[in-house]
Amino acid sequence: MKICGIKASHDGGVAVIEDGSLRFSVEIEKLDNGARYSYLGDLQRVIDILANEGVSSAEIDQFVVDGWYTLGANGSPAITLRNEGRPVELAVAPYVESPGDEGPLQRHRFDGHAFIGGVGYVSFSHVTNHLLGAYCSSLCVPKTSSTSCDQAVFVDRATDMSPSPDAVLVEVDRFG
Repeated sequence: MKICGIKASHDGGVAVIEDGSLRFSVEIEKLDNGARYSYLGDLQRVIDILANEGVSSAEIDQFVVDGWYTLGANGSPAITLRNEGRPVELAVAPYVESPGDEGPLQRHRFDGHAFIGGVGYVSFSHVTNHLLGAYCSSLCVPKTSSTSCDQAVFVDRATDMSPSPDAVLVEVDRFG
């Protein structure tokens, strides 16, 4: 299975996971000596990055797009970028989960949107990126030792977009 992760907002990037292993990860700011914190800019860039890595967009089983805090014309979370040079509003998951949501691992599905090849995609809240990044780079992830954790704790106090200063506690078995 090939999953293509797309970070369309600041610190944009494209990564592909193939059969559970990272195949590649490209930061937009590293292309053509781009500006720091660069956005993706144009969805065509995803196609170009995939092609440069020997992957066709048709080979991707699932596209995943990062959530963000900006709102589109209809008042829902969206990122404004281009698709082959034309402006497009890409609906995404919210920055943080809301009361009543299933938690930070809630999948938001978007079908019928102007996206790569006309296929649907999923999105997770932006906070989920930070949570999973912290978990995956921690001692909680089994490596060659018997180290394990029962829970992962995430606190985002660096932004004023957090719903509260409280920690988000997630059972690790939900990652499996």
